[in-house]
Amino acid sequence: MKINKKKYNINNNEIIEISLVNKNNIKVSALNLGAIITEIVTPDIYGNYENIVLSLKNKEDYFENPSYIGATIGRTSGRIKDAKFNLDDKEYILSKNYGENSGHGGENGFHKKFMDYETFEKDESVGVIFSFISEDLEENYPGELKVKIKYTLNNENEFKIEYFGVSNKDTLVNITNHSYFNLAGNYNESIKYHNLFINSDEILKLDESLAPTGDKIDVMGTPFDFNFMKEIGEEMRDNHEELLKASGYDHYFLLNDNDKVDKLKVKLGNQFSGREIEIYSDYKGVLFYSQNFTNKEVLSDGNILDTHRGIALEFQNPPIGKNEVYKEDSILKKNEEYKKSIVYKFKLRKLK
Repeated sequence: MKINKKKYNINNNEIIEISLVNKNNIKVSALNLGAIITEIVTPDIYGNYENIVLSLKNKEDYFENPSYIGATIGRTSGRIKDAKFNLDDKEYILSKNYGENSGHGGENGFHKKFMDYETFEKDESVGVIFSFISEDLEENYPGELKVKIKYTLNNENEFKIEYFGVSNKDTLVNITNHSYFNLAGNYNESIKYHNLFINSDEILKLDESLAPTGDKIDVMGTPFDFNFMKEIGEEMRDNHEELLKASGYDHYFLLNDNDKVDKLKVKLGNQFSGREIEIYSDYKGVLFYSQNFTNKEVLSDGNILDTHRGIALEFQNPPIGKNEVYKEDSILKKNEEYKKSIVYKFKLRKLK
């Protein structure tokens, strides 16, 4: 196992890329900017090692990163309806960066934060801990929030993300990672041909601005039923009202057994590469986004990002919708600890 570091000097800023490598040569790389995951390299069934997440060609492009590729999202993730909320009898007005709503922590969320970091090595794992302070009223969220983000890669081919936070005031916190996966490797094909399982019986109904209405939809008999492995593109162009609103999947799935960390929540696979990822988490749900739009970023292979090149699986608590529905799931009380985790298990299907 080893840890590698590479420095980039960009616009008078020192960017550090930290790479964690296990004994099987699986590699996870991340920046001290936004704890952005720049690559995850795993083998296919033929022994070819390739990157399985979208990455930008130029490191300076991560300063803007309008699609949040690989980024840490916070203080909150998803949309906040009408870009405002009430807490402790006070109204807080947020930036409207998602139409009429606020999204992904605002214009200057965690994805743009330079972070301190320290690496660690153990017998069977390597990792890095990023830390920073989100100041009181940063993006108009109350409270000074001390944040730690821990990435651990072990020799069992498991990559774990842990989020920790403590605030000196009541505030909202709902952190996630916004990596886009493509298990074909090096973006060789559309994610429409990936197979997906989501342990969920309900999604949140969306309004026209893609914020939750407060209603839920039973997935049985709909294109949102992923309780068995099925091809993502199979029903993505169905005329279901919810799919038409979002031009594809951009929906929050309420997870079954969300209080059981060791229960499988999501599985993603690609039949051609043989790669599979099993994902476990203690969040209440996951937002599945089929990358229905593109900001035409230049990817690490030199090609322009097209639609459906990556699948984002954003584990988080429910976004805040109409009449502040689900707000309680994001409230962090003064001096209490925020603690959440996501575990990715990289696997290969067996050759027949």
